[in-house]
Formats: sequence, C-alpha cells, structure tokens
Amino acid sequence: MRKNKLSLGKLEKDTLKEVGNIAANKASAALSKLIDLPVEVKMTFVKIVSLNNLEEYIKSKKLISSVFAVSGDIKGSIALIHQRETALMLAKRLLKKDKPLVVLDSISKDALKELGNILIGNYLSTLSDIAHLNFLESVPFLVVGSIEKITANMLKHSRENSKQVMIIATGISIKEENFQGAI
Repeated sequence: MRKNKLSLGKLEKDTLKEVGNIAANKASAALSKLIDLPVEVKMTFVKIVSLNNLEEYIKSKKLISSVFAVSGDIKGSIALIHQRETALMLAKRLLKKDKPLVVLDSISKDALKELGNILIGNYLSTLSDIAHLNFLESVPFLVVGSIEKITANMLKHSRENSKQVMIIATGISIKEENFQGAI
C-alpha cells in the first residue's frame, strides 16, 4: 500500500460487501415498515476513488445528498447521494403522496434526511458490529447541487482532509420502481 493512498485487499472488500448486504437487508425491513410497501435495498459495488475522479462515478450536476459527520474510531463524513429526480421520487414514496413532487419543501427534506438516517445508520451499525468499531454520526444536513458542492460540504464538516472516498453504489426498489444512489 502506498503512503496516503487507501487500498482494499480481498478480505476488506469481502467484509465491506458483507456489511453492505446485511445493512441493506436491515434498511429494506425498516423502509418497508415505514411505507407499508415491499422495499429492497441492494449494494451493487464498493470502490475507493480519488476525490478528483468522483465525477466519473456520479455524473449528474443536479444532486441531493444527506451528509453526516462521523466521529469515533474512524473520523470523516458519509453521504447518501441521489440525482434530484430520484430523491424527489423517493421522498414522494416516503411521504405516501399521490402526485409527483416538483419542489423540495421542508417535509420532503426531512423525509430524505430520514432515508439517510435509515441507510447510513444501518451501514455504520453493521460495520460497527462486524469490525468492532465505534461510530457516532451527526444529525444529517441536506446539500443540493453538484458533486463538488457535496464534497466541499463533506470536507468542511470532517476533521480529516482526505483525498479519497469510498463509493458504495446502492439500488432501492419500491414496488415496481427502481432507484439508484451512492453512499
């Protein structure tokens, strides 16, 4: 491993995949209960990338993200990122609205923060259980804008000055609708 460069070996990748799968199952159950519909959350891949290359993986300029500062055994920040249209559709489902949401009002923002709490909370809790690490996440805040704006906010609220991020691509299926995002 090169100095200041994080890389994952096979064991670490397998562990993160297992953490992702367990957390996805827990999040699926919590979300299903919340909206009274079957929900499936799947982790599709884990990858560590440079902050400079993040745009290759998250291409949209219209993003909505729930961002959390993380303290404890590992310090930094974590975010649940969706394209704006996807986030509005997820908020619609969480709020059990009939009509599509076109504006991100305060109730929709709260719904997206709660989605972040459920997904990220389950991920960190599962990682804590498996790796015997302690984490404490902050109350989430919402960032609307480009990936650059989200990353700047993550770095601002993090005590670490990282040059790399871990992307955990996630898919959420509610009834017949499929949504893609990243943690």
